[in-house]
Amino acid sequence: MAKPGAGLAARFRRAVATEADAQRARKEAEQRRRDAARAARDGLLRDLAEFGRELGFPTVHVATDIVKLTHDGHRLELQAEGDEEIHVDFEGRGDAPFRLYREPQLADKWVLSFRRRGQEHRLLLFDQGLEELLVLGLRLPRPDPDAS
Repeated sequence: MAKPGAGLAARFRRAVATEADAQRARKEAEQRRRDAARAARDGLLRDLAEFGRELGFPTVHVATDIVKLTHDGHRLELQAEGDEEIHVDFEGRGDAPFRLYREPQLADKWVLSFRRRGQEHRLLLFDQGLEELLVLGLRLPRPDPDAS
């Protein structure tokens, strides 16, 4: 004969085990998401360093989690911030933060976000955002959009 409450105890054990499994799965999924975000961030820094080298005229300095482009006395610095973002710094940036982040609603494309003259701006990094960074940060002339 079964003890009183044995069935209830078994159901609670299953419920607690199921919840523990779900919590473990959520933690593992979050870790995979953070690892993927960090890998994407590190890949973008490598791509930006390569882009700078491809330009041919800025000096490119690469260190752990940071890429610095310098040209004609101007500096553009891109530094990893957390697992998912890149902080952008340059002379004349002001107090408003410039940052790069992946936008899930745009299939995780990289976006440049900044505030200028009281307006919030969000530009896809490739190519419009990167152009803006080079113009603002390195004081390069804006290229003719029709020239190829």
